[in-house]
Amino acid sequence: MSNKDEMIGGVLAGRYELVAHIEEGRFGEFWAAKDLKKGEEVAVKLLKPELFSDPEAFKRFEREAELLSELRHPNLLRVVDHGRTPTDVPFVITEYLRGRLLSEDISDLSMSVDEVTNVAAQIAAVLYAAHREGIVHRGINPDAIFLCQVYGDKHHVKVLDFGLAHLDEMYGGEQLTQVGQRLGQVEYMAPEYIE
Repeated sequence: MSNKDEMIGGVLAGRYELVAHIEEGRFGEFWAAKDLKKGEEVAVKLLKPELFSDPEAFKRFEREAELLSELRHPNLLRVVDHGRTPTDVPFVITEYLRGRLLSEDISDLSMSVDEVTNVAAQIAAVLYAAHREGIVHRGINPDAIFLCQVYGDKHHVKVLDFGLAHLDEMYGGEQLTQVGQRLGQVEYMAPEYIE
């Protein structure tokens, strides 16, 4: 039995029961869970165990939770709760999404020009809303865009993964990135950022 198997049935914050392990990302482990108070499905993101001793990873993980919980937009992954476990592991509880990543739609070339335009407009809208609050995503790529089916729209966008986000110091942001350090995937960076 793996450590992940042992975690199934565990409850976070006296409320969120872990149901199944979904996947691992760059900074976190993702779980399907049930909100025991509301009876709803939620998703849980836990900091990966190998990052427990990395203070910068802790700060980035918690900053992502705080930024997402304060920013509201229909195309942004909705944060329900966040905190730390009794063993001091940070966690984020979000809405549970059904659909697929934009990278999967790109790879099978199934989107029409109108659908691509619609998706791009939704991405631009949420990034604009974030920028108005002094937040720069810095990790936007097809793996950070989730396509849900909502009210008949099979390409309703949810922007994910604000783990590399920068909050402008004018808005109270703490500088976590060193001068000259580049974050994100080179293939998706603005040309002026790569220079």
